[in-house]
Amino acid sequence: MALQDKKQMILKAAADCFSRFGYEKTTLDDIGKLVELNKTSLYYYYKNKESIFTDVIYLEMDEYLHNLHVSLENVTSCREKIFTYLREKIKYMQRLLNLHNLTIEAFSNVQPFFWELFNNVQKREVDFIHKILNFCYRDGEIKECDTKRVAQIILNILDAIRIKELIGKDLRFPQQVNYKQIEEEVIFTVSFILDGLYYENETKNGMENF
Repeated sequence: MALQDKKQMILKAAADCFSRFGYEKTTLDDIGKLVELNKTSLYYYYKNKESIFTDVIYLEMDEYLHNLHVSLENVTSCREKIFTYLREKIKYMQRLLNLHNLTIEAFSNVQPFFWELFNNVQKREVDFIHKILNFCYRDGEIKECDTKRVAQIILNILDAIRIKELIGKDLRFPQQVNYKQIEEEVIFTVSFILDGLYYENETKNGMENF
């Protein structure tokens, strides 16, 4: 079997183990049993559980972004494209914690691989929003602006509101997080940014008739 095919089998088995046992309780032996590999053989493909988990997240991230691209194909409004992204992003965050039975506390631990994973995912998210905003500017829906910086601000808003929602919660239980509340506050706040980027209808029409 090709190396890549075997790694795909390992990632699928790992995702199943993380879902059933949780990230912290899953062992390399658990993963190895599902693909009929002992721990020593598993080391040929992955050096540790952290590297397996990282690839699981990247794989799911690829699927998430692909599905998001598909869902945005029929959305014509710039505002709705951004809102659709935000709603799907919040669903993805919830699914990430619940799917792998990963406690917010564990994900917040200062472990190098968690921070590296978080930063890499953030970069991909910013690039995604950045491209949406560039298309919006190209189509004349929004004013000229630093779209990369605006993309980062939009993502920062989402993270800030998410953190605010976590305050006072028992971090061992991600299900206590009110994701609907997060969504409503994020959409409400980002609306003000988009309002500032949009042309006033009268002004834009006046420019077109000039």
